[in-house]
Amino acid sequence: VGWRLLCEHWTSTGFRGLSLTNKRNRLANGNTVFHCSGARNVVATRQFLKLKTGKDPGISGAWLHTHKLHRGTDEEQICSQRTADHWEDFDKAMKNAHGENWEEEHPDLDGQIIYEASGRMPHGRLGIANELFSKAEKAKFKSKRAMASQPVQSAKEERLERENKHLKQEIKRLRGIELVVQSLAEKGGVDFDGIMQSAADDLSPSYSEGGFQRGRGDVPQHQTEKVSSLSSCSQVWG
Repeated sequence: VGWRLLCEHWTSTGFRGLSLTNKRNRLANGNTVFHCSGARNVVATRQFLKLKTGKDPGISGAWLHTHKLHRGTDEEQICSQRTADHWEDFDKAMKNAHGENWEEEHPDLDGQIIYEASGRMPHGRLGIANELFSKAEKAKFKSKRAMASQPVQSAKEERLERENKHLKQEIKRLRGIELVVQSLAEKGGVDFDGIMQSAADDLSPSYSEGGFQRGRGDVPQHQTEKVSSLSSCSQVWG
């Protein structure tokens, strides 16, 4: 009964129409794919090749075997040009990562390298061996790539960032004090600019000579001079 129902489904108008549509889509870009794996999946093919040759080909060797044509002289030809290009990119990346003998020393497929080398995941699929990795594994490959692309901040950069943040806060605070003192000077008829200049002349070397004055939050010395100047102004009305 089951077989009869399958035959009815395969010969139905809807199934035949979908089959023809898929066939046209596969041939649309001229990149014909010849399926040659038969009934064995990659794991079964690996076991078969191990028993046949006495050598474990690994998942990579088994996958490659299922995607090669086995028609006399075509035995070494991969089933489609696009797959062949992706495998070549993967092979180069594996050689760079693990050396020329990677197929013997690292015979399993490295999903992260596949993701990096064969065009990431257009339409959510890896360039090769997509069926061997779960959605969770592919999401992990993608997240690792995103993390690797983020710049790593050194301890020195973090310290400079903290100092810069502190400096901005200090400048903002000083600006507020300056506006208050300037307003008081104008109300009292005092020469604000003259007092600031006089106080600055009495202080230690300028910012251009002394740079940062350490021990005061790494604030530039010209800013600390301004604090002293503002303090002098405050004393005038104190």
